[in-house]
Amino acid sequence: MRFGTISVLVIATLVAGCGGSSDGAPAPTVSLAVEPDAIGPGQTTTLTWTSNNATSCMASGGWSGNKTLSGTERTEALLEATEFELTCSGAGGQASSNATVSIDADANFRPQVDKLELSAETVDLGQAVTFDWVVSDRDGDILRCVLDVTGFGPEIVFEDCGVEGSFEYTHESAGFFSPKLVVSDGAKSDDRRRSLWVRSDFWVSVSQPQDETIVGPAPRVVATVQSPLEVTSVLARVADRETELVYSVLEDYFEGNVSMEGLERGEQVIVVVAQDVTGEQSWSVSPVLFDQRPELTVTSPQNDTLVTSTVRIATSCTDDDPVGCDIVVQTDPGGLEVTGSNSIDTELDLSAFDGRTVDIRFRATDSVHRSTFDLREVHVETSDVLSLAAAVDGTILDVQDNRLLVRKTVDDDELEIFDTTAMTTESVPLPEGWRVIHGDVFLTPYGTIFIAEGPGPGHNRRVYDWNQGLLEDLDEPVSDNVLAVAGDFAVWASRSDVSASIVRQIRRDLGSRSQVVVGEPVLGNNRAVAANGAVAYRNNDGQIAFFIDGATQILTNDVDLDNHDPFTDGARVVYKKANADSEYAIVLHDGVGEVVLRDFQQQQPSWYRDYRIVPGWVAYTDIGNLAQTHLWMYDGAGERRQLTFFGESVEIEVLAENGEVMLLNAGRRYLVRPDGTMTEVGSEQGVVHRVGNRWYVSIGGNLLEVLSDSD
Repeated sequence: MRFGTISVLVIATLVAGCGGSSDGAPAPTVSLAVEPDAIGPGQTTTLTWTSNNATSCMASGGWSGNKTLSGTERTEALLEATEFELTCSGAGGQASSNATVSIDADANFRPQVDKLELSAETVDLGQAVTFDWVVSDRDGDILRCVLDVTGFGPEIVFEDCGVEGSFEYTHESAGFFSPKLVVSDGAKSDDRRRSLWVRSDFWVSVSQPQDETIVGPAPRVVATVQSPLEVTSVLARVADRETELVYSVLEDYFEGNVSMEGLERGEQVIVVVAQDVTGEQSWSVSPVLFDQRPELTVTSPQNDTLVTSTVRIATSCTDDDPVGCDIVVQTDPGGLEVTGSNSIDTELDLSAFDGRTVDIRFRATDSVHRSTFDLREVHVETSDVLSLAAAVDGTILDVQDNRLLVRKTVDDDELEIFDTTAMTTESVPLPEGWRVIHGDVFLTPYGTIFIAEGPGPGHNRRVYDWNQGLLEDLDEPVSDNVLAVAGDFAVWASRSDVSASIVRQIRRDLGSRSQVVVGEPVLGNNRAVAANGAVAYRNNDGQIAFFIDGATQILTNDVDLDNHDPFTDGARVVYKKANADSEYAIVLHDGVGEVVLRDFQQQQPSWYRDYRIVPGWVAYTDIGNLAQTHLWMYDGAGERRQLTFFGESVEIEVLAENGEVMLLNAGRRYLVRPDGTMTEVGSEQGVVHRVGNRWYVSIGGNLLEVLSDSD
């Protein structure tokens, strides 16, 4: 694939594939580390490893089993010095790395809450609750115990709590509480929670989030309140901020979002407080784990990248947990996978997917298994006949002269017209909430005309004309794929202002912005317009109608035959004809009479893919001896010529005014000239455009020029 030389919005770099060295595949490397490398008896530590040029890794020594190509893992509790080994293998051999953990007998052990029990988990308001606990410490340190009787205070402190203790407490308010005991030796600590319901006829219960749920920076809080009196407020509190919850009549609960932004990662307590008209309050306590999702940054590839074989994968992630995050990169199709801790920078070989679009999916996962995702589309194309001419941010929908019509987002909600000569961009304003229907959007000499679908029930569609800076709402089309455009003219099937059972054919002169009704076509059938404003369509009698110069002619007069799906060059019309035996023919009306191009066959020709017409030429398909279709050409002198002889069927994409045809066969694209000479262009991906006397293929946001023999 070669680079073009015309003006571009963004020059896209194609990543070429590189083979291995003459010495064979590169040898794998592996690095294994442990932190901390000295611990106390019965404690754990963390192993971290990375590898390159490897396809598998196997653990031995203090651990075992298959391991990912990179990652982190916490060890089991260790009582003696332990050596860990990791061996990684690849096409170039294998490599090993070792890490040793030593045991420090003087290291401090963590104290432990062995038991925390309540005399009852449900009590009436005013009834005392007894808390009993047992704590321990292998070092025999003096322990400090802090009992939080509700989960958000008050806290009862026992400076030397021994190994067991007991405390009686009577709650002053009703509600759902989460009492907690924390034991500490001054350096390390442990804790345990229990649940308690203090009953009354006034209570509040939190259904979301559940206790111990992992939440992000703005968790949704849902609370139900039961009260014999009017409730004046329901507040959700966390740390130093609070949010008023709003009552939902339909759901009969209070809801809202609380902000965790700026709070320390780890356990936080959400407290919901309901107050009635007397000032009495009821509480509900929900301990949660606050954790931000990891931040994922994808440096390469950019979305819509075009490559020939390999693509650089460069990505990193950060997390509020110092442990970091793990990254997994996978391809669809193919299932190729690359993994790493905190960052990846490598080359990925996509040569097996030539002619296809590959989704590269990125996933970063933190220590509590919260994930962040991203996606990049990469197009693989190796053709030497295609040269990159321009690249834009978005998807190219249509090409005319020096202008590109671009859809900016995957939601079809933004259109731009980019001028490759002036290097300027014109935005097309869509009504809010409306999206462009992909098959019904065209560049015109004055802007763009398209069908968009809007919000609301049913299929809410309108035809819009963005014409010299003015957006005009034209009409209600009968469905998708009813808009055709050529030169200064557009035509579509409309149901506006008439009975839903009647369809009108509307032709618009885009230059004068005037419209005329050219007839009543059959609902669901295709129509065509030529650059001179001529319109061909199937009418309600199953005949081909031809509108030109303000008058309508009926070209066919069949009783037992039905006519469908015409194309016109402004003077002639080509269409398909069906008989009572469900056989189909391709027929040309040359202005005088019918010429049968392909005789009746059981195989139905496809509108658009099996016949096209331009002044001087008709391209069509006929059936071969294996029931495949071949390309035939009918020229201005009335001569017919078979141009392809493939063993599989062909599909016509575009017929140019010089008689050249771009077609598809067996997943490949070919340029066929009227004399039968043929050039393989590349894969079938993308959309073909004929601009002046040049051919282009757009793949996503990439515009590729088809090079001629003289280029």
